[in-house]
Amino acid sequence: MGWQERDYASADGYAHATGRRPPLVRLETVQVSTVLIIVNVVVLVLDSFFPLFEWGAMFTPAVKAGQVWRLITSQYLHAGTMHLFLNMLALYFLGRYLEQYWGRRKFFIFYTACGLAGNLFYLCTNLLHWLPELPAIGASGCILGVLGACAVLFPGIQLIIYFFPMKIRTAAALFLGLYVLNLINRGGNAGGDAAHLAGLVVGAGYAFWRRHGPTSQLGVRRVVAKVITTKRPPSPWRRKMENDDRMNNEVDQVLAKINDHGVGSLTAREKRLLAEASQRQQARDEELGRTDRL
Repeated sequence: MGWQERDYASADGYAHATGRRPPLVRLETVQVSTVLIIVNVVVLVLDSFFPLFEWGAMFTPAVKAGQVWRLITSQYLHAGTMHLFLNMLALYFLGRYLEQYWGRRKFFIFYTACGLAGNLFYLCTNLLHWLPELPAIGASGCILGVLGACAVLFPGIQLIIYFFPMKIRTAAALFLGLYVLNLINRGGNAGGDAAHLAGLVVGAGYAFWRRHGPTSQLGVRRVVAKVITTKRPPSPWRRKMENDDRMNNEVDQVLAKINDHGVGSLTAREKRLLAEASQRQQARDEELGRTDRL
């Protein structure tokens, strides 16, 4: 009998064994993407009763005045049900890929960082007077970051864009071109497309760096191999030992030459070598206190 059929595996068996009802949801099974969707839906509902837009929307004059929280809170505000639905639909289908690949904590940080990058880029367009200072809300910068990362890591994903199926990398390239053109022409929703563009570039760039950069698995192997194969410079003690060994070998060759052909066969260099070896030996003997004094 498998564990699923045993008494303790059922809700009643769990209650009988522990004296309490089982939890409705195990915390470790909750996905961050699911929590983000729930939070965004709740914020949209609350925005109907409280002035969350006025308090949390991205607005450059307010950020310059010190309300920096708007760079984050604006990611959870949406301009209506359809705006929210499209963003959360993309998060539901694409977010799970990255969350399973990186883990919940890293995915949440990545998601938030992409939205932050989008808001910062939009802020820059305002400060440079390229775009007007209008309030901005939405999680599209986060979502485009997720799409860009998936395009790098999971190129086989198929998307339906304007009722046409296409590869995710094709969709990412299409969006990139549209955002750049609209930003240059300062068209409708150019501020939103500025955030979209930054989120897409940061998301794809980070995923590419993680896969191909020095912290990737291949990069780590290359770094480790380089460290192993790189010859370290010898220490002073090791250099001294190598020099002594080399001199001893040369001295042995000179002594063998004297034995075979006599002292007269030595060259000037070989005589200097013998004199130097004799001086080194005397210095070593004096250092060790073994030199006889007459």
